[in-house]
Amino acid sequence: MSTAVVVGSGIAGILSSILLKRKFEDVYIIEKNNQIGGLLKSFRNNEGIEFDCGTHFLRDTGHTELDALLFKEKLMDDWLVLDYLKVGNFFGGKLNDHSPFVDSTCLSEELYQKGMMELLSLGSLKTDYKNLEDQFHNLFGVIFTNYIFKPALQKFFGQELHEIVPNAHSLFIPSRLLGFNPETTRELKKSPVFDSKLGFHSYKDGLSNCKNYYPKCRGIGLWIENLTETLHENGVKIIAGSSVKQIKGSNQCVDSVVLDNGSQLNCNQLVWTVPPFLFIKACGLMSPIQFSPPARLFSGLHHFVFDKPFLTDLYYLSCYDPDFISFRVTLYPNVQQPKKSQGKYHLTVEVLSQGVPDLKRDSQTVFYELQKMKIITNTSKVLARDSEVVSGGFPIPTQKFVKGSQAQLELAKKQFNNSLFLGKNTGNSWFLNEVLVDTYHSITELLGA
Repeated sequence: MSTAVVVGSGIAGILSSILLKRKFEDVYIIEKNNQIGGLLKSFRNNEGIEFDCGTHFLRDTGHTELDALLFKEKLMDDWLVLDYLKVGNFFGGKLNDHSPFVDSTCLSEELYQKGMMELLSLGSLKTDYKNLEDQFHNLFGVIFTNYIFKPALQKFFGQELHEIVPNAHSLFIPSRLLGFNPETTRELKKSPVFDSKLGFHSYKDGLSNCKNYYPKCRGIGLWIENLTETLHENGVKIIAGSSVKQIKGSNQCVDSVVLDNGSQLNCNQLVWTVPPFLFIKACGLMSPIQFSPPARLFSGLHHFVFDKPFLTDLYYLSCYDPDFISFRVTLYPNVQQPKKSQGKYHLTVEVLSQGVPDLKRDSQTVFYELQKMKIITNTSKVLARDSEVVSGGFPIPTQKFVKGSQAQLELAKKQFNNSLFLGKNTGNSWFLNEVLVDTYHSITELLGA
């Protein structure tokens, strides 16, 4: 009997398991937590109101077969289909409720003019950068780097930009700026060089044919419930609350995995979607690079219920202002537009910190920041509030950490011919759709072989 074992139940693990069942008789998902789905889950307060804990909106991947698998028509009756998302940002003391891109005109007139002259005078784009600072200097010049991107990203990373790997900013801040007026921007964006630097002034511009999805009256955790149904329908076996203690193999092939409870599973194909150092440990190998635990970003989630409607109709916004601790604010009623709100308006504010957060202190700070950002009124009352920390934290992508992680991944890949490494921990993809497409192609190629 052929058996595939998938370690980790984030979206890469879930999708892998569904696809692997096309070839393998038995497919197991091993998950250390008691609930599958990673950050694709929701929190329900005592009144039954749901808040998201990580990813919020889903989006078509553009791949017909993959989208049909992920967004089964029979499961989508409870979902909204959105042509575009109302996304904004807060920077320089101003709320932009039309575009997700930072508005460079928030700077002083002198800095804005000098920054734009510098941006327009830059030559062709490089394809390889030494670090994140080098990347921003090449894209936007020194002024916009020092007065916009550097303060915003130091708020998140707590590190100098030259210590961070290229493209790491895409996790938090868009790679484009607002400048000029909408008409001039549209003309400049006809050039590939300026298209990569300047953003549209409205979230309605530059739309693709891909649809966005969000539950009509639940949180994003509904998707994991939908996919869990698909796993059960396909006969995938979920082992939650367990982790891999040992990997056994011979002739460069994995033969079995031993779980922390002592049980053993035969294995003809291993798919690993969690950090590679855990694979190295389970194999009893020495890491190629010894380094201290990486600095981590912790995510504190603050869920509020207010008695009054919000002052903006945005679905969500990002706060890039270095004087504020708030990062992402998600305003659920603006998306779901319930006919009867019953005087309850709920939102989630995510706060990133370089250490374990003080939730009580941060919750109070966030409340006042919501007023300053003009998201709630000064007379809005808190009907309910809850705070939580996302477990584990997120490693800050410094040059040293990424180099070490890649060395570990390369060592892990060399051990067995029937092991495959997927997901965010490979460093090949960060965003949800990137992970989905990469996983789909990798598994279908494996099955074809």
